[in-house]
Amino acid sequence: MRFDTDSKLQILTASQMHQKVKRMAVEIYERNFDFAEVTIVGISHEGYVLSNLLSAEISRISPIKVQQAKLTLDKTALSQPAVGLDIDLAELAGKPLILVDDVLNTGRTLWFALNPFTAIALPKIEVAVMVARNHSLFPIKADIVGYGISTTLSNHVKVVMDDAETMGAYLI
Repeated sequence: MRFDTDSKLQILTASQMHQKVKRMAVEIYERNFDFAEVTIVGISHEGYVLSNLLSAEISRISPIKVQQAKLTLDKTALSQPAVGLDIDLAELAGKPLILVDDVLNTGRTLWFALNPFTAIALPKIEVAVMVARNHSLFPIKADIVGYGISTTLSNHVKVVMDDAETMGAYLI
């Protein structure tokens, strides 16, 4: 389904987002150059699309092997009964993990998304987001940020990554 961009303020164009992906990939490489492999876990929908773009760019610019996974959860739920992961947790042990989502707003989604990883030994977990807002309600911060923005509480940020025509970040 195509995102209606009429009367939305575009804060990032497709070209700017591609540039942010490149910069974020370099930052991930710089922060993990001493590891042979990293795991990039994208949160379903736009976070997963972003994780695929980051994985491809990291593979292009570095010798680091990239393992990918997809995490699914209900972003609207106030509590999370189950978080789905399409990879066996044992495969992640001993590797740095980069958890990727499109927007960091309150931190609730990322808070829930971290749950499966508490049961395994990881050298570190980093969070990467395309857009970070300054309205955190949970003790979550992004380590790698494409674009930081201060908005009012009533504003909403929509990131579109899976549609070439409307790709961008929008303030609603």
